[in-house]
Amino acid sequence: MCLKMASEKIIKILKKEFDDPAEAAKYAGKYILKRWTWGQKNTAIGKATNINLMTQMSTVDTGELQTETLSQCLISAPFDHTPQNPNVDMIYGLPAWLGDILIKYVRIINRELSVERQKNS
Repeated sequence: MCLKMASEKIIKILKKEFDDPAEAAKYAGKYILKRWTWGQKNTAIGKATNINLMTQMSTVDTGELQTETLSQCLISAPFDHTPQNPNVDMIYGLPAWLGDILIKYVRIINRELSVERQKNS
């Protein structure tokens, strides 16, 4: 397979896109997202997976998985954050629409959501 895709994506979120000026002050600005490594992906899945030893069943907390995914793939943000020192409180506090946008681009960068499928939705 010879599909060349960017390993980083810069997204600029303008203050005018926010309804709440306090949210705009915290979250407006430049976000840089990167493709994650195999180890980062498996760490995120492990953190989001709960195993019941009695039933030997496992469940994945999708909200936790998305938060961990964003923590690993967010290189920089308008708030203090690095993958090595993630600011999970700020990620949890993201407005839902902004979190959805960031996760969408993370999935595209990581080839989990094809560009063709995205164009059709």
